Amino acid sequence: MAATREKKATITTASSSSATTNGGAFTTVKETVTLEKEIKKSKFIAVAGSISIEQSAHSFLNQVKDPRATHNCWAYKVGDQYRSSDDGEPSGTAGKPIQSAIDFSGLDRVMVVVIRHFGGIKLGAGGLVRAYGGVASECLRNAPTCLIKSKVPMGVEVPFDLLGVLYHQLQSF
Repeated sequence: MAATREKKATITTASSSSATTNGGAFTTVKETVTLEKEIKKSKFIAVAGSISIEQSAHSFLNQVKDPRATHNCWAYKVGDQYRSSDDGEPSGTAGKPIQSAIDFSGLDRVMVVVIRHFGGIKLGAGGLVRAYGGVASECLRNAPTCLIKSKVPMGVEVPFDLLGVLYHQLQSF
C-alpha cells in the first residue's frame, strides 16, 4: 500500500481576542494631555496618559508628578483594576473624584494625575471634590482618544484544497 500525503498549508495571522465582552477592544487616550486651571488661587494641573499595566502607572506618576506641588493626587484604570490616591488631601476628596471622572469617560488603561499648588484659600471637602473631579473630567474630554483592538497570533493548519475557503472566511473577520 502506498501512503498518500495530503498537501497542507500553514497560515499565521492575527485574530481579535474575545477575552472581554467587547472582543478585547478598549478606548484610551492617544497621547499625554495636560490641562491647567486656577480655582480660588490654587493652580490645578491635570495630566492624563495611556498606561498598559500597573507598573507603567507608577512610571507615569514618577514622570509627571511635581515634588514642589502641595499634592500630586491620581487615579488609574487598567481593565478591572482601579487605584487612586488623595496624597494628603482629606480622604475621598481627590483620588475618588478623579477615578469617577475616568469611569464617566468610558476610557480604559488610562491614568490621570492632578497636581495642586495651594493658593492660600481652603476649598472645603465639597470644593476639593468639584475641583479635582472637574479638572480631571475636562482633561479627559479634551484628550484625543483611539480604539485599541487586542490581537493575538494564531496558527491554522488546513488541507491545501480548503485554503481558498479559509481565506474567504478570514476576510469576513
